[in-house]
Amino acid sequence: MGKIKKPEPKTKEEIGSVIVDISKYSGDDRYCDGEVEDEILSIAKKYAEPEYPEIIEEKKNWPVLYHLSKERENIVEWLPIQKDQKVLEVGAGCGAVTGMLSKKAAKVDCAELSLKRSRINAYRHADRDNIVIYVGNFTDTEPSLPCDYDWIILTGVLEYAGSYVDDRDPYVTLLKLLKKHLAPGGRMATAIENRLGLKYFAGCREDHVARYFAGIEGYTGNEPAVTFSRGSLKGIFESAGFSEDELSFYYPYPDYKFMRELYSDRRLPLRGELCDNIRNFDMDRLLLFDEGKAFDALISDGLFREFSNSFMVLTGPEPDTVYVRYSGERAPEYRIKTEEHLKENEHYVLKAPLTEEARSHVEQMAEVYPALRDRYEGGGLKLCPCTKDAEGRGVRFEHCKGTTLARLMSDAVSAGDELLIRKLFHRYVKLISYGDDNCEITDSDLLFSNIMVDGDNWTAIDYEWTDNENVPVMDVAFRALYCFALTQPEDSVIPGVDDLIEELGITQKRMDEIRRGELAFQKKVTGNRLTLGEIRERIGNRIYTASDLKTGENLRNEAVVYEDTGHGFNEEETVRFEDAHINYEVPSGRRALRVDPCSYRCILKIGTLSFMGREITDKEIRSNGLKLSPGLYAFDTEDPWIEFDLDRTGLPGGTLIFEAEASHLTEGIAEALSGVRVKRGIF
Repeated sequence: MGKIKKPEPKTKEEIGSVIVDISKYSGDDRYCDGEVEDEILSIAKKYAEPEYPEIIEEKKNWPVLYHLSKERENIVEWLPIQKDQKVLEVGAGCGAVTGMLSKKAAKVDCAELSLKRSRINAYRHADRDNIVIYVGNFTDTEPSLPCDYDWIILTGVLEYAGSYVDDRDPYVTLLKLLKKHLAPGGRMATAIENRLGLKYFAGCREDHVARYFAGIEGYTGNEPAVTFSRGSLKGIFESAGFSEDELSFYYPYPDYKFMRELYSDRRLPLRGELCDNIRNFDMDRLLLFDEGKAFDALISDGLFREFSNSFMVLTGPEPDTVYVRYSGERAPEYRIKTEEHLKENEHYVLKAPLTEEARSHVEQMAEVYPALRDRYEGGGLKLCPCTKDAEGRGVRFEHCKGTTLARLMSDAVSAGDELLIRKLFHRYVKLISYGDDNCEITDSDLLFSNIMVDGDNWTAIDYEWTDNENVPVMDVAFRALYCFALTQPEDSVIPGVDDLIEELGITQKRMDEIRRGELAFQKKVTGNRLTLGEIRERIGNRIYTASDLKTGENLRNEAVVYEDTGHGFNEEETVRFEDAHINYEVPSGRRALRVDPCSYRCILKIGTLSFMGREITDKEIRSNGLKLSPGLYAFDTEDPWIEFDLDRTGLPGGTLIFEAEASHLTEGIAEALSGVRVKRGIF
């Protein structure tokens, strides 16, 4: 009887047209979001990507939003990747940007540590025939990768190099490894948070370790990931062999994860542009100051680049694109982007559709331009010329110099200059009234932000929304004033605004109708989908001000359990509970747990702390608090935590029971406790 031949080990999976190469896979998904990834895998198997927005709204869940949101693609959509080029995406995860890369390039190779995430990626892009996913630690898969990539993409990857590159300087080493795989003339694009991002000063926790000011204070050395300042990041690239001349810094705003706008050294933000700063999708945050006003101050002092929340670093020739704004939170037929291009002596603005359904919406801007130009010609208001792009990308506007009327109005409001506000508004009404007696078209989008002022020259720079009828001037003017007021700080008062409205001669009834009409218009444009801001509110992470901390009111009693799966504690691997009374079935493979019992200074009395029926003693606990007696801890921080090792690698999970009582500490008592900690030699 002959020997039974053992089957050859499986080296790949085919999911639709996507190939998942597992020849280097160790069998250990060391980086995992836990059970929510099973849910995301199920979604990827059952639903098509156009259905994801509804699912995101229904789930009200940060990991689902983070992994499945279409907005994640913005960070790579603008890159000048050509149809005949080859891309390597390192750390592809669940495929948040893989789909966009596969649309732009001829071939996309993905390198990813987790098999489960790779399967999610493959199922959501199963209809693409140009994607191969290599599963395994990058240092294992890297030697077999070719050296002819036109682009190498890293989004949220470089900061984790210390976890999987065994070297004294893993960040430089990783870039050197990747550089070998570039074709002649090949380029690299790296997106990463700024360690000194303004949001962290204002009260957002550090993204990877969920601690306040962790990056600002320089980290402790035990984090799963670390980020860098602009200068440090530049130094890392230069140490890896990239010269200063071949590095271009871009600045995603509000950050690279859900980028709405992208700035560059050739087009930095202007005062008043950065006002979308409440972005705590993943956790509660403090609000220590007005980030919009702080950004304005930094912009005035030329310091924005150092405090941008995120960076995107490109190697190779600097792209023509110097600025991008995405209007992606819309129904497919209205989804567009606005790009500013600067090449030698050519400076223009391109509006392009993000979907095929939006193409006619974009092209109609060029079609209505002649009629709008004729209507306002001779009245002092110029129309920025618009033509169809010769390459079929959308429509092109000439670049107009000046300052937006919205900026001028905002400055006047800040200064309390009622006379200037009246002067600007009266000029605005006079200009838009021209030709009102006999016209068949109205630019109904004459908002203050769409008017560029350069001395006596006033130019309408955007006319995306028009009406083929004569809309009353008072309606257009009131809508502009109303939309402007919505952009101002909540405590802001527009001097003389009631008089301006009265001068328009508009009734209260008509004002109410316009407000309702604006709401209906916005819902039409978004296709009745929730905006990211509305999704943030549904997820439910709260914002605490300095007043909340001072009074002790509205402090979060919610407890959070962090699970270490081999890469340290991070915000993506958490489970939340209403309070510090926890009975939780911990999944298998966890190496350590951290419990954040609340989010305020407190005295914590631990009644029960056990795992699998065994008591966890004080000797096994690590904490950022002061141990007063067995089971009694004092915390002089708004981020109290205790942690302990499980060493359950490869073993089943078990039940965690945590019962504790937290009592709020006043600021004075907390300061006294800090003194005690110093005297005991803790610091």
